[in-house]
Amino acid sequence: DLNASEQKVEDQAVAHKIASKRSVNLIKELKSQLQRERASSESVRNRVASAEATQEQAVAECAAARRRCEALEQRVQTLEAALEEERQRFKPPSFRGLSLLGKKQTNGTSAAPPAAPARADPDHVKLDLGRRLEGLLKENMALREKLSSEEREAEGLRARIALLETSVQGYMSDLDKLRKDSTEVDI
Repeated sequence: DLNASEQKVEDQAVAHKIASKRSVNLIKELKSQLQRERASSESVRNRVASAEATQEQAVAECAAARRRCEALEQRVQTLEAALEEERQRFKPPSFRGLSLLGKKQTNGTSAAPPAAPARADPDHVKLDLGRRLEGLLKENMALREKLSSEEREAEGLRARIALLETSVQGYMSDLDKLRKDSTEVDI
């Protein structure tokens, strides 16, 4: 009976040693896993911070592009208004007054010619009108070209804004995923 008791004590000591070694190994493994989880959590935090910084930069770029686009749209409106003003200002002259020169009024007296400018010669008037018309047409063409250029630039900025907004949405989605992953790691 003494041998059986000694054997039982010896078996329990061996089992205790095995359990102790398993506990030590399990503790080492858990500490290692904890370090990996901390490193993973730190990596996620760094990625979240990087994504937030990128998001802030994209939002700032988007806002700047939107401001440029709005300024260009205002510029386009100003140019359109100037073009319309030029159209309104340039109306073909009426020659009704010139046709009355030298004709008699209905009561039989001749009409007094209006005060003529220094060049009353009709050819000079036509040349001056032609030059003015040519200058206005050139100015009109330049305004149209500038308007077209501004519209193309505004369209490019609109496309850039759309791209930036898409990027921001992607960053927001990634940021939400990273935050979710971070909270899962912390739990």
